[in-house]
Amino acid sequence: MISYGRGAEPQKEPKMKILMLAIVLLVPVQGKEQEPRSDNIQFQILPDKLVYTSGESMEVQFLVTNRGAQPIYIGRSLGPCTGPSGFAALEILNERGEDVRHSGCAGNGLRLADDELIRWITDAESFILLKPQETYGEVVRFDVRTKPGEHRLVAELYPANVISEKQKEMLSQRGIRILQGPVAAPTLTVAVR
Repeated sequence: MISYGRGAEPQKEPKMKILMLAIVLLVPVQGKEQEPRSDNIQFQILPDKLVYTSGESMEVQFLVTNRGAQPIYIGRSLGPCTGPSGFAALEILNERGEDVRHSGCAGNGLRLADDELIRWITDAESFILLKPQETYGEVVRFDVRTKPGEHRLVAELYPANVISEKQKEMLSQRGIRILQGPVAAPTLTVAVR
């Protein structure tokens, strides 16, 4: 919301129109929206621009913010299909709702003993400890090989896939917070010309 002060009129300058257009374009559209979770994690995607040419690369920044009062461990690598510590999946959906990238992820991994699991999660090479109100991000490049039109960017952040429910409870009892389930980013729309 833009505040103009008491009784003031909005200025009618080209800069303001451009700013308002940018704000309107970046407002999420209907789609998978993040539901409130006990994780208190906000996941966002920010493309490098809103209009692409077919065959061009799209750089998307994945951002994870801890909105909670306690630190939480998040898998360090936010790229697609990166491993058992979790990953971010991005779909580029055409006007028919089909993913134009035709890709998928396999989610296999070995279960770890409790002491190995704790060492793995607290290892800074695998996970990052995100303190309250901190944001962590990574930029990932995707090819845009699709026909012209409007496309929706739909993304979800997935937790580590090798941790059992019993181990999640054990970690919680030790004060080690981890992502409990997938978190959806607000859906964005981009154009391909």
